[in-house]
Amino acid sequence: MESEETYRELLYSFASFLAVFFPVAITMILTGLTVVYINDGTNGDGAGDVATLPTVRDESAESSSAGKASAAALNALVIVGIITGVTFLMVLLYKFNCYRILFGWLMLSTCSLLVLTTSYPVQVAFLVYNVPFDAVTFWLFFYNFGICGVLAIFYQQGMYPLVGQFYLVTVSVVMAWVLLRVLPEYTSWALLVLLALYDLCAVLTPCGPLNLLIGIASEKEERGNTNELPGLLYEARVRHHDDLERPPRPARRRPDANEAAGVAPLGGIMFMANASPPGPQRTASIEFESQRDLSNEDGPPTSSRQDADSEREASPPRAPRPAAPLTPADLLERDSEAFADRNSIKLGLGDFVFYSVLVGRAALQGFSTFAAVFITVFAGLAGTLLLLAVYQRALPALPISILFGVPLFFLCELLVSPMTVSLALEYRGI
Repeated sequence: MESEETYRELLYSFASFLAVFFPVAITMILTGLTVVYINDGTNGDGAGDVATLPTVRDESAESSSAGKASAAALNALVIVGIITGVTFLMVLLYKFNCYRILFGWLMLSTCSLLVLTTSYPVQVAFLVYNVPFDAVTFWLFFYNFGICGVLAIFYQQGMYPLVGQFYLVTVSVVMAWVLLRVLPEYTSWALLVLLALYDLCAVLTPCGPLNLLIGIASEKEERGNTNELPGLLYEARVRHHDDLERPPRPARRRPDANEAAGVAPLGGIMFMANASPPGPQRTASIEFESQRDLSNEDGPPTSSRQDADSEREASPPRAPRPAAPLTPADLLERDSEAFADRNSIKLGLGDFVFYSVLVGRAALQGFSTFAAVFITVFAGLAGTLLLLAVYQRALPALPISILFGVPLFFLCELLVSPMTVSLALEYRGI
């Protein structure tokens, strides 16, 4: 029985991997294309004119590699420290029920990302390819684009889930492009490694901000508080047949991390599958309940069912009420609720962003490096899903992919890239 349950968990992990494969792949491919083709010569060297990140030492001013590495490590520590502080602040606001402040903060941040930040690579693309545009039409378009994105991400009523997913992928691509433009090379590598280590501590340690968030969400759910912490999460439906249905677990008095964690701020990176957040976005499996109902129908009727049958016989028949016609908005809302009720997998938007930063940095070096890092990211994601099936708790999605992808990048630069260049020169007869 235990081996069968483990087998079904592994099958579910495979279905979960397929669910996130396409959005993650699309995000990384688009990031690689935008970094290479929307490039005015400053991508990847930290010379972008929007370099407003809090750096304390100028990496370009250092002459030696050791000096650049120390400056990059210090700059990355400052950025990770700010992310940690912001995440703890959001946890405190959630703990003390400051939901309006949280929603306002995240909605304003998302709107600025969709309007101001998204417009920047478009402006660079227009300048690189000499596309004329007028400011009124340009900003009017992005104003509407930002408002629709906020509604699709946070409101979600009357909209297809694909609309919100499109905006989340767009935000991830744009943020990765901006980070690759404004971050120097050494600082970007140091930031990726430190973020992977921070992700481990934030999710797995008792004092980690995301682990604390899980505990607070569990306590609120036990008290009947259904208000959930808003966050930028990509939710994908896990497509499976009956054999891939996630097996039911016995009911617990206190939800575990995998059940309680449902949200993560942009600064906090978390991975969760089949999560059950407090509130209306709960995902649950109902097939096993229906199977139990069918099994009860096959057996002899119980006393409660006999009483219900006699009560129905004694009561006079009621005339059926005419069903109210459904409007298109009602149909959209019903479809979106049905989507949320299915088994789903959720991935924090920060994972999309920093996967894309790693792959985008590789794309700047060549296709062979890009392909190797691209495959490594998915290998790490598959490993995380496998561990999730074994340990049954919320797990960070960054560490395996980042900690394997960064060394592979340098290995490709030292071995694969010179070999491909020499082979290309030999083929051309040079």
